[in-house]
Amino acid sequence: MLDLEWWQGQLLASGRISQAGDADCTGIAKWDGHRWCSFAGVLQHASGIASRITDMAIWRDSLYICGDFSTSDDEPVRQVAQWIGGDATGDCSTVGILEADHRPPDLVVTPAPVDGAWMVRFPHPGPWQVATYNTAGQQVGAWFNAASPLVLDLSAQPPGMYLVRASAPGVEVLHAKVVRP
Repeated sequence: MLDLEWWQGQLLASGRISQAGDADCTGIAKWDGHRWCSFAGVLQHASGIASRITDMAIWRDSLYICGDFSTSDDEPVRQVAQWIGGDATGDCSTVGILEADHRPPDLVVTPAPVDGAWMVRFPHPGPWQVATYNTAGQQVGAWFNAASPLVLDLSAQPPGMYLVRASAPGVEVLHAKVVRP
């Protein structure tokens, strides 16, 4: 293995690898949290041997790979290629029995158009109780019976990292972090 990258929520591994788990691959594979999968398509060296992906880079949400390959799906390329296959997947390995994902739904926090504010979206209707804490553990904000989306305004707080804690009846406590520049 020569390189690891995190892209679109998946771990990518590259090198001179022909298998990931029990899935065949051509130099690159991805781990989706449960199993290894190959990328759709075939990268081939001019001599016909398996290709080696020596490096990967992410730029503007696109994956670029480079290595000692000269064709991609029988089309000529010059050792550098951009992945345009979207979320297409080749073969995937079997990893025991796939268990249900028991993680709580995500709390989605995104920057708001106002400086020092964030939009908080809850995974389902509330009522939600939301609190924010600074790095010293001091509560700096609280919202009760909050509806989605909630505008979380920390504009009066100094720059730093803040923990967002959200809870609703019958739901595990959800957390998120925000950084106020």
